[in-house]
Amino acid sequence: MNTNESYTFLKTYRYERKFIASPLSKEETEFLLLLHPAGFREIYAERYVNNIYFDSSALDFYYDNVEGRHDRIKVRIRWYGDFTGNVETPILEIKKKSGTVGTKESFVLPAFEFQSSADLNNAVNSIKKAKLPDDIRVKLLNLVPVLANRYRRKYFLDRSGKFRVTIDSDIAYYPLLNVFDFESIEAKDYSKVLVELKYDSEDHNRITDSIGYFPFRLTKNSKYVTGIEIFYDMVD
Repeated sequence: MNTNESYTFLKTYRYERKFIASPLSKEETEFLLLLHPAGFREIYAERYVNNIYFDSSALDFYYDNVEGRHDRIKVRIRWYGDFTGNVETPILEIKKKSGTVGTKESFVLPAFEFQSSADLNNAVNSIKKAKLPDDIRVKLLNLVPVLANRYRRKYFLDRSGKFRVTIDSDIAYYPLLNVFDFESIEAKDYSKVLVELKYDSEDHNRITDSIGYFPFRLTKNSKYVTGIEIFYDMVD
């Protein structure tokens, strides 16, 4: 039993189905979702989501993803609200994917200041100061900040309480690997609207009809992969 109050984890593996709603606008996408027969309704106020992604200097996590390895992980610090300033409630998230399903471990980090590229060490030191299990610290060895992004997110839940949908828009990316001033190299993708459908693996046999009502294109889109390919020329 875990006794660290700063630690949470998903108790089951879950699916995360991703769709591209574009060329529909965010408003059109939300309108269609609210017409869904599963009875989706908004459950949280819209907010900005901010992430700093970590990888090896050789981008091993990126290549594991694009090469479709069965077991892969993603490491990031996430917070909400303003992108820069005092990050009061950062969360270290380690997402583990096994085939088409995944789980997540989350750890509360000490607050840190994040204003410019010079403050990336503050994010790294926040991880070092946190109370983390030894096996997690081993996983983080030799990882460095490589990418940041932020986007607006809206949250919805169906009437059964088992299927959650998020709508992401106003996506912006910032390179961090070997970059002196990341704020001046922003890449905006404001035309893209992404929809994610999340549910526990035990509910997978109930989802076929619901997906059929989604007028969106199913995709393997990863914001992390997209950002890396924008800035680091990884596409053959």
